[in-house]
Amino acid sequence: IYTYQLNSVPVGTALLYLFPAFVTLASARWFGETLTRRKLLALALCLLGTLVVVAPWRAGAQVSPLGVLLGVISAATYAYYAVFSRPLLRHYHFTTVLFYTLGIGCLGLFPVQYFVGSALPDPWTLLTIALAVGVLVTLLPLSLYTIALSRLPAGNVAIAATIEPALTIIFAALLLGQYLAPVQLLGAALIVGGVIVLASGGR
Repeated sequence: IYTYQLNSVPVGTALLYLFPAFVTLASARWFGETLTRRKLLALALCLLGTLVVVAPWRAGAQVSPLGVLLGVISAATYAYYAVFSRPLLRHYHFTTVLFYTLGIGCLGLFPVQYFVGSALPDPWTLLTIALAVGVLVTLLPLSLYTIALSRLPAGNVAIAATIEPALTIIFAALLLGQYLAPVQLLGAALIVGGVIVLASGGR
Protein backbone atom coordinates (compact mmCIF):
# COMPACT_ATOMS: atom_id res chain seq x y z
CA ILE A 1 0.00 0.00 0.00
CA TYR A 2 2.85 2.39 0.82
CA THR A 3 4.42 1.50 -2.53
CA TYR A 4 1.22 2.52 -4.29
CA GLN A 5 1.20 5.77 -2.35
CA LEU A 6 4.81 6.60 -3.24
CA ASN A 7 4.75 5.34 -6.84
CA SER A 8 2.08 4.99 -9.48
CA VAL A 9 -0.15 1.92 -9.42
CA PRO A 10 1.52 0.43 -12.56
CA VAL A 11 5.00 0.69 -10.99
CA GLY A 12 3.74 -0.75 -7.69
CA THR A 13 2.02 -3.64 -9.44
CA ALA A 14 5.11 -4.43 -11.52
CA LEU A 15 7.23 -4.52 -8.36
CA LEU A 16 4.78 -6.74 -6.47
CA TYR A 17 4.70 -9.24 -9.31
CA LEU A 18 8.38 -9.89 -8.98
CA PHE A 19 7.23 -12.39 -6.34
CA PRO A 20 6.97 -15.41 -8.71
CA ALA A 21 10.69 -15.04 -9.42
CA PHE A 22 11.43 -15.09 -5.68
CA VAL A 23 9.11 -18.10 -5.17
CA THR A 24 10.52 -20.12 -8.05
CA LEU A 25 14.14 -19.51 -7.05
CA ALA A 26 13.53 -20.02 -3.32
CA SER A 27 11.58 -23.24 -3.94
CA ALA A 28 14.44 -24.59 -6.01
CA ARG A 29 17.02 -23.53 -3.40
CA TRP A 30 15.30 -24.75 -0.22
CA PHE A 31 12.83 -27.45 -1.28
CA GLY A 32 14.48 -28.97 -4.32
CA GLU A 33 11.77 -28.05 -6.84
CA THR A 34 13.20 -28.52 -10.30
CA LEU A 35 13.78 -25.44 -12.48
CA THR A 36 12.73 -27.05 -15.75
CA ARG A 37 13.00 -25.26 -19.08
CA ARG A 38 9.21 -25.17 -19.29
CA LYS A 39 8.94 -23.52 -15.86
CA LEU A 40 11.64 -20.97 -16.71
CA LEU A 41 9.92 -20.17 -20.01
CA ALA A 42 6.56 -19.78 -18.25
CA LEU A 43 8.15 -17.56 -15.61
CA ALA A 44 9.81 -15.38 -18.27
CA LEU A 45 6.55 -15.00 -20.22
CA CYS A 46 4.57 -14.12 -17.10
CA LEU A 47 7.08 -11.58 -15.81
CA LEU A 48 7.42 -9.96 -19.25
CA GLY A 49 3.64 -9.92 -19.60
CA THR A 50 3.25 -8.35 -16.15
CA LEU A 51 5.69 -5.60 -17.07
CA VAL A 52 3.85 -4.92 -20.35
CA VAL A 53 0.41 -4.99 -18.71
CA VAL A 54 1.24 -2.40 -16.07
CA ALA A 55 3.47 -0.41 -18.51
CA PRO A 56 5.46 1.61 -15.93
CA TRP A 57 7.16 3.54 -18.76
CA ARG A 58 3.92 5.27 -19.68
CA ALA A 59 3.69 9.04 -19.40
CA GLY A 60 3.04 10.19 -15.86
CA ALA A 61 4.60 7.15 -14.18
CA GLN A 62 6.19 8.21 -10.88
CA VAL A 63 9.15 6.34 -9.43
CA SER A 64 10.25 6.85 -5.82
CA PRO A 65 13.42 5.05 -4.64
CA LEU A 66 11.79 4.33 -1.26
CA GLY A 67 8.66 3.12 -3.05
CA VAL A 68 10.76 0.80 -5.23
CA LEU A 69 12.54 -0.59 -2.15
CA LEU A 70 9.25 -1.19 -0.35
CA GLY A 71 7.79 -2.84 -3.45
CA VAL A 72 10.70 -5.28 -3.71
CA ILE A 73 10.43 -6.08 0.03
CA SER A 74 6.68 -6.62 -0.41
CA ALA A 75 7.29 -9.04 -3.29
CA ALA A 76 9.89 -10.94 -1.28
CA THR A 77 7.71 -11.30 1.82
CA TYR A 78 4.72 -12.30 -0.33
CA ALA A 79 6.93 -15.00 -1.83
CA TYR A 80 7.87 -16.25 1.65
CA TYR A 81 4.20 -17.01 2.34
CA ALA A 82 4.01 -19.24 -0.73
CA VAL A 83 7.34 -20.95 -0.08
CA PHE A 84 7.04 -21.64 3.64
CA SER A 85 3.31 -22.38 3.73
CA ARG A 86 3.77 -25.44 1.55
CA PRO A 87 5.67 -27.59 4.12
CA LEU A 88 3.22 -26.50 6.82
CA LEU A 89 0.32 -27.61 4.64
CA ARG A 90 1.72 -31.14 4.63
CA HIS A 91 1.07 -31.38 8.37
CA TYR A 92 -1.81 -28.97 9.03
CA HIS A 93 -5.18 -28.24 7.46
CA PHE A 94 -5.21 -25.11 5.31
CA THR A 95 -7.66 -23.44 7.72
CA THR A 96 -5.08 -23.75 10.53
CA VAL A 97 -2.43 -22.05 8.40
CA LEU A 98 -4.88 -19.32 7.42
CA PHE A 99 -6.03 -18.78 11.00
CA TYR A 100 -2.53 -18.06 12.26
CA THR A 101 -1.52 -16.12 9.14
CA LEU A 102 -4.48 -13.74 9.22
CA GLY A 103 -4.79 -13.72 13.01
CA ILE A 104 -1.20 -12.66 13.64
CA GLY A 105 -1.47 -10.17 10.79
CA CYS A 106 -4.60 -8.67 12.34
CA LEU A 107 -2.93 -8.38 15.75
CA GLY A 108 0.04 -6.73 14.10
CA LEU A 109 -2.22 -4.05 12.63
CA PHE A 110 -3.58 -2.93 16.00
CA PRO A 111 -0.42 -1.05 17.09
CA VAL A 112 -0.13 0.41 13.58
CA GLN A 113 -3.70 1.70 13.82
CA TYR A 114 -2.94 3.16 17.26
CA PHE A 115 0.29 4.77 16.03
CA VAL A 116 -1.39 6.33 13.01
CA GLY A 117 -4.16 7.55 15.28
CA SER A 118 -6.83 7.76 12.59
CA ALA A 119 -10.43 7.58 13.78
CA LEU A 120 -12.42 4.42 13.16
CA PRO A 121 -15.28 4.70 10.65
CA ASP A 122 -18.92 4.35 11.65
CA PRO A 123 -20.30 0.83 12.34
CA TRP A 124 -21.95 0.40 8.92
CA THR A 125 -18.72 1.36 7.14
CA LEU A 126 -16.81 -1.06 9.38
CA LEU A 127 -19.25 -3.83 8.45
CA THR A 128 -18.83 -3.03 4.76
CA ILE A 129 -15.05 -3.12 5.10
CA ALA A 130 -15.25 -6.41 6.99
CA LEU A 131 -17.47 -8.06 4.38
CA ALA A 132 -16.00 -6.57 1.20
CA VAL A 133 -12.32 -6.26 2.05
CA GLY A 134 -12.07 -8.79 4.88
CA VAL A 135 -14.04 -11.66 3.34
CA LEU A 136 -14.33 -11.09 -0.41
CA VAL A 137 -10.91 -9.52 -1.10
CA THR A 138 -8.77 -11.14 1.63
CA LEU A 139 -10.17 -14.34 3.12
CA LEU A 140 -11.64 -15.91 -0.02
CA PRO A 141 -8.70 -15.41 -2.41
CA LEU A 142 -6.09 -16.23 0.25
CA SER A 143 -8.03 -19.41 1.11
CA LEU A 144 -8.08 -20.49 -2.53
CA TYR A 145 -4.39 -19.59 -2.89
CA THR A 146 -3.52 -21.67 0.19
CA ILE A 147 -5.54 -24.65 -1.08
CA ALA A 148 -3.63 -24.41 -4.37
CA LEU A 149 -0.35 -24.40 -2.43
CA SER A 150 -1.38 -27.62 -0.71
CA ARG A 151 -1.90 -29.35 -4.08
CA LEU A 152 0.74 -27.85 -6.40
CA PRO A 153 4.42 -26.85 -6.22
CA ALA A 154 4.80 -23.33 -4.83
CA GLY A 155 6.56 -22.14 -7.98
CA ASN A 156 3.68 -23.26 -10.20
CA VAL A 157 1.11 -21.53 -7.98
CA ALA A 158 3.10 -18.30 -7.92
CA ILE A 159 3.53 -18.24 -11.70
CA ALA A 160 -0.18 -18.95 -12.27
CA ALA A 161 -1.07 -16.12 -9.86
CA THR A 162 0.56 -13.61 -12.20
CA ILE A 163 -2.64 -13.75 -14.25
CA GLU A 164 -4.06 -11.35 -11.63
CA PRO A 165 -2.78 -8.08 -13.17
CA ALA A 166 -4.21 -9.06 -16.54
CA LEU A 167 -7.60 -9.76 -14.96
CA THR A 168 -7.35 -6.47 -13.07
CA ILE A 169 -6.92 -4.58 -16.32
CA ILE A 170 -9.84 -6.44 -17.93
CA PHE A 171 -12.23 -5.90 -15.00
CA ALA A 172 -11.22 -2.25 -14.78
CA ALA A 173 -12.17 -1.83 -18.43
CA LEU A 174 -15.48 -3.71 -18.11
CA LEU A 175 -16.67 -2.35 -14.76
CA LEU A 176 -15.00 1.06 -14.49
CA GLY A 177 -14.66 2.03 -18.14
CA GLN A 178 -10.91 2.52 -17.82
CA TYR A 179 -8.92 2.50 -21.04
CA LEU A 180 -7.33 -0.78 -22.09
CA ALA A 181 -4.43 0.00 -24.41
CA PRO A 182 -3.40 -2.48 -27.13
CA VAL A 183 0.02 -2.94 -25.51
CA GLN A 184 -1.73 -4.00 -22.30
CA LEU A 185 -3.72 -6.58 -24.24
CA LEU A 186 -0.40 -7.93 -25.51
CA GLY A 187 0.86 -8.15 -21.94
CA ALA A 188 -2.27 -10.00 -20.84
CA ALA A 189 -1.78 -12.45 -23.71
CA LEU A 190 1.82 -13.07 -22.61
CA ILE A 191 0.71 -13.82 -19.05
CA VAL A 192 -2.04 -16.19 -20.17
CA GLY A 193 0.47 -17.81 -22.54
CA GLY A 194 2.88 -18.35 -19.66
CA VAL A 195 0.16 -19.99 -17.56
CA ILE A 196 -0.79 -22.25 -20.50
CA VAL A 197 2.87 -23.25 -20.96
CA LEU A 198 3.07 -24.08 -17.26
CA ALA A 199 -0.20 -26.03 -17.22
CA SER A 200 0.73 -28.07 -20.30
CA GLY A 201 3.71 -29.51 -18.43
CA GLY A 202 1.63 -32.20 -16.73
CA ARG A 203 0.31 -32.48 -13.18
